[in-house]
Amino acid sequence: MRLLTLLLLLALPACKPTPSPPPQLEPPIVALPDTIRLLDPAAAQTLLTTQPRLQIIDCRMEDEFRNGHLPSAYHINQFKPEETRQRLQTLDPIRPTLVYCALGTRSRETALLMQELGFQDISILDGGIHAWLQAKLLLSK
Repeated sequence: MRLLTLLLLLALPACKPTPSPPPQLEPPIVALPDTIRLLDPAAAQTLLTTQPRLQIIDCRMEDEFRNGHLPSAYHINQFKPEETRQRLQTLDPIRPTLVYCALGTRSRETALLMQELGFQDISILDGGIHAWLQAKLLLSK
């Protein structure tokens, strides 16, 4: 009996669950159809300078937009779905459009809605404003 008790006491520390690392917090990936292009900051900058009819949509919150945005950007707060849909419907679905947010998730969701509304030429700034600033490109205020 003592031997069994001793074995159980020795085995108890081995039974402790090892703590698991905390989960990585990253935005969920929103799958895009092939018709929506992801552009790195350099390609987006080229699009800005070569496409005079380009519509630029910033789908971040108001305070983010006020802190700096791409030149001539049209602001749509993606966190207000009904307003987003209404504001998108005021734009020309035929014109080429560049969409961006802070990191990329909101712009992907907005681009999918745009496609649903009939927009035909949609590009996304991959990595959002964060990638734009890392590339040392300028913002308007």
